[in-house]
Amino acid sequence: MEPVTLTAVVTAIATTLWTKAQEKIGENIGDATWALGGKLIGLLRQKNKSPLLTNAVEANEPQRLDYGQAVLELKAAAEADPEIA
Repeated sequence: MEPVTLTAVVTAIATTLWTKAQEKIGENIGDATWALGGKLIGLLRQKNKSPLLTNAVEANEPQRLDYGQAVLELKAAAEADPEIA
């Protein structure tokens, strides 16, 4: 086999393996983010913190969310309760 052909085959195989590895890493990060976000919302509901954010999630309907206020509520909840932080 010529060196150019061998290099092309090795590059193709390496690219395929690298792509699959990156996809799996992305899936794992997405799953972890989704799980931690759900846990945070659960803690906020349980402790009655950040009502603007939890009500927006519970409403399950499109509505305008004041992100600035939601961030302020979340920051205040995290400062008040180390479990949320």
